[in-house]
Amino acid sequence: MRDFDPNSDINKKINEDVDKGDKNSFVFKNNGITVVAKSISRTGDAFTIEEFQIVNGCQTSSVLFGLADQLDDVFVPFRLIGTSEPEFVSDVIVGTNSQNPVKLEQIWALRPFMKDLEEYFTAGQKPLQLFLERRENQYLDESIEKTKIIKPQDLIKALTAIFKLKPQTAFRDWRKIKTGIRGPFF
Repeated sequence: MRDFDPNSDINKKINEDVDKGDKNSFVFKNNGITVVAKSISRTGDAFTIEEFQIVNGCQTSSVLFGLADQLDDVFVPFRLIGTSEPEFVSDVIVGTNSQNPVKLEQIWALRPFMKDLEEYFTAGQKPLQLFLERRENQYLDESIEKTKIIKPQDLIKALTAIFKLKPQTAFRDWRKIKTGIRGPFF
């Protein structure tokens, strides 16, 4: 599917978590490794697998291999699938590697600050009340005037122009603005 990229954000985060000793939560924050083998035999707690391949988690495996001397108390979710049907193997590969991409703003929407900000917006007085669309399309089925719905991206641009006194940068892609700003409102 793809080669190992040690500089990807996810791989850097795995490295960082293990390096800083955040080992106990690793199992909860990582999707783990999926292996498909043509043959599996078990004797007690020991498994013998033949003709196997890692179909998901190759990046994780590569990062952890480089950290082998630091992996005490690191648990990794692991799925072992035994099949000799090529079509099923292909389905497993596609299924375990076909996730919807998660946008930065979707992760940002989970932050407690954003939840508090959304509540602050909805507590506003009518007719001036605005709604912070923390999650994409969250007000899609509601009869709210579209001009009263504020997206975080637009809020970043407005705050940059007004409070950081940089209106010239407000037209940029909000992700570039956000990475360049450190301040009390983020």
